Amino acid sequence: MDPLNSARLAFHLMDTRRNQWKAPDELERMQIRALQALVSHAAKHVPHYRKTLKGLNIRSLDDLAAMPLTAKPDVQKDPELFVNDAFAQSKLSRHKTSGSSGTPLPVYYSAEDSIRAAALRMHWLTDNGVGPFDRKANVTYYKYKESFIQRLGIFKVHYLPVMDAGGDTLRSLSSLKPSIIISTPSFMLPLVMANLEAGSPVRVRKVFTSGEMLTTGARELIKKSFSCSVSDRYGTIEAGPVAWECEKGGMHVFSDSILLEILDDAGNPVRGGESGNLVLTTLRKRSMPFIRYCIGDRASWGAKCQCGRNFPVLKGLEGRMNGMLTLPSGRRFSATTVGAALRHLPGIICFQTIQERPDFLRIRVVRDGSHNLTRAQIAEAVLRALPEPVDIEVEETDRIEPEKNGKMRDFASKIA
Repeated sequence: MDPLNSARLAFHLMDTRRNQWKAPDELERMQIRALQALVSHAAKHVPHYRKTLKGLNIRSLDDLAAMPLTAKPDVQKDPELFVNDAFAQSKLSRHKTSGSSGTPLPVYYSAEDSIRAAALRMHWLTDNGVGPFDRKANVTYYKYKESFIQRLGIFKVHYLPVMDAGGDTLRSLSSLKPSIIISTPSFMLPLVMANLEAGSPVRVRKVFTSGEMLTTGARELIKKSFSCSVSDRYGTIEAGPVAWECEKGGMHVFSDSILLEILDDAGNPVRGGESGNLVLTTLRKRSMPFIRYCIGDRASWGAKCQCGRNFPVLKGLEGRMNGMLTLPSGRRFSATTVGAALRHLPGIICFQTIQERPDFLRIRVVRDGSHNLTRAQIAEAVLRALPEPVDIEVEETDRIEPEKNGKMRDFASKIA
C-alpha cells in the first residue's frame, strides 16, 4: 500500500470512528443516502441488478422490502452477473469463499473496497486500545504484503505460522514478546494448549479472533492461557468486516458500511430479541455489491451497549448455515441449530458434527477438562435443539483436523 492509499485508509478509519458516535436518526439518514447511491449505481452497472432494481425509487429504509432477496446459490449460478461492469475485471482482486456451504464463490474487490475493509479491521483493533507501536503477532497460514505505514514500523504485524508439533511457533512467540495476538480460533487452540503446559507461559494484553465462530469454551481457554482479554470480529468474504466486539463486549455492526437486516423464515423483520436470518447490503462496496444478500448466518438484535456507541449490537451469533441435516422423516433442518446448542456448553472448546445417517449423528468434541459434563449431557443438549429424535454418539478427541483452507469445519454430512 503506497502513501496515497495509506492516506485513504486513514480517512476511512477516522470516518468510521466519528460515525459510531452519531445519533441513530443521523446514522439512518446516512444509510438512506448510501443506499440510494448504491441502488442507482448498481441498476446501471451490475447486470443482475440492472434487471431487478431498474426504476426502483428509494425514499426510506422501508423501501428495502421492495427489493428481492438474494441467496448464495443465486450468485453461484453466474457470479459475473454481480460484477460491476464499470470496473476492468483485470484490475480487481479476486477472493474465494471457503466453500463450507458448497461450491466456493469468487468475490471481487476494487482497490478502494480493499482499503475500506482494511480500515474497518484497523478500527476493530484501535478501538480496543491497540496503539500504532504495539507489537502484534498474527498466527496464520498466510502472510500479507506490508503496507507503506507498516514498513515505517507503524501498526507493523509479525506473521507466525500456525502451531506445529515441534512447538516452534510458541518459541517464536516467546522470543517476540508481543502484546497483541491476532488469529482464528482453531489456529489458536494448539498454541493455547502448548502455552498452558509451558514452564514460562507467554502473557499478552489482548487476543483478537476472527474467521470462525468463537465458542465460550475457547474464549475462556484463551483468556486463561495468555492471561488476557479477548475481542472477536464477525465478517464474510463477500462483505468484509461486518461487526466487531468493543471493550464492553458489544458486537457492533459497521452500520455506516453495512446495512444489516434480521429476518424470520418468511422474510419479515424479527421482533425484539428473536433470532433470525442475517441479510446484508454492502452500502459502500461497488466492484461486486451485494444487496439484500442472505449470508446464511443467524443472530438477534442486542440491547444498546454500555460503551455508548450507536452502531447496533448483534447477539447470539449462531454461525454459518454451512449444511443441512436430513432428519429421519426426510425433513431438512439447519445444522446451525446443533452448533448453537454446543457452542455455549461449558468446557467445550471446539466441536464437529458428522451426520452418518438420517437417524444418527456423531459429535466430536475437544474439551479443556474444566467441567464434568458427561457425554450423555452433551447429547441431550443437542437432542433438545432438534425437532425429531436421533441417535447421537459423542466422541472426545484431542484435535479436529482443519480443512485445506486451514479452518475447522463444524458440520459434515455423509448423506448424498
